[in-house]
Formats: sequence, C-alpha cells, structure tokens
Amino acid sequence: MKRFLLAFCLFCISLSGWAQYRTVTDIPYSKADAYASERCKLDVYYPSDKKDCPVVVWFHGGGLTGGSKFIPAELRESGLDKHWLARYGVDADRIKALVPYSGQVITHFNVRSARGMQATQPLIDQYAPLFHVRAEAPPIVIISGDLEMELYGRYEETAYFWRMLKLVGHPDVSIYELDGYDHGAMAEPAHHILKAQIKRLCL
Repeated sequence: MKRFLLAFCLFCISLSGWAQYRTVTDIPYSKADAYASERCKLDVYYPSDKKDCPVVVWFHGGGLTGGSKFIPAELRESGLDKHWLARYGVDADRIKALVPYSGQVITHFNVRSARGMQATQPLIDQYAPLFHVRAEAPPIVIISGDLEMELYGRYEETAYFWRMLKLVGHPDVSIYELDGYDHGAMAEPAHHILKAQIKRLCL
C-alpha cells in the first residue's frame, strides 16, 4: 500500500506550463486475487522538476467491468466517508475537491445486480456516496451529461446528491449539466471545468 500512496502523491497535473513530464506505468497496489493482480495497477504522470503540486487522481469508471486505465490528453501538460482513507493514514478532509464525472452516487449497479436488482431499481446503503452526505466534506463539483441523454437518470441522481449537500449546509458544492452530451461524450467538455476548479482551489 505504500506504493499506492506514493503514486497518489506523484500523479501531478500542472497548470503552469511545466515541461519536464515523466510517466511510470503499471504500479501494483493490490494482489489480493487474480483480478487485482491483473487490473489493480496505477499509471503515474508527473512533472519531474516540481514538488508539492496539485494532484489529480483519475479513476476511469467502465462500471468496474470494462474499459482500461488512461490519463486524458486534456489533462496532460495543461500547466467520502473518512474511514476508507483513514486506514492508510490519510485524512479525507485534506482532499482539495471531489469532481465526479457522471458519477454514480447511489449504490453501484454491480452491487445491485449481484443482489438481483434491476438497473432501474435504486438502492442507497453504506456503499453509496449519498449515504455519507455531510457538511464538512471537501468541495464537490458534480458534472453530468444532458439530463435527457444520461445513463439511467444519472443527472437526476447527482442533482439529488447536490440538493442533499446543500440542505446539510455544505459550503462549496456545485453542479453542471452539459447540454447535448451523453454519458460517453461528456468527459471531454468536463475537463475544462476540472482544470478551472484546480486553479480556484489549489493554486
């Protein structure tokens, strides 16, 4: 796990034109089983000549069943419940911001599927971000595709998440609906919003 935390600290996205970048690929952070040994690997992209720069940890979704890891080209050279990180000695409140792209904030559909539930059947339990709504969470920037084009009502799901955060008094939560973009296409315009938030919160 030390390797994971090291990678977490090194995966830096520069916003000030640093030119010296390096990439380290396939750093393992778990070998719990065959799946973890094959898939639980990090790629780290970082400026080799800087320290203490803003860090973006990019998780590709793919429903935890498909897709592959990558660092979006738009983020290159561009100049939660606390107990999950507490076991690694990390205070979740030190995270500068959470920026879910078309994020699933109810219980993940794979968990629901394993319980025999349909994709249109919602569930909110301890594994759902909605379960852990709290005022003192880090800043949250919610980005969704077009409400008429999103996957399984994802916009409405995240809009409810936004509303509950507002109701509990969260001081820094915002939501963006990207008109005309579906679940698969919304990432590219969302990168602009992410980079603007890094400038606001980290620099």
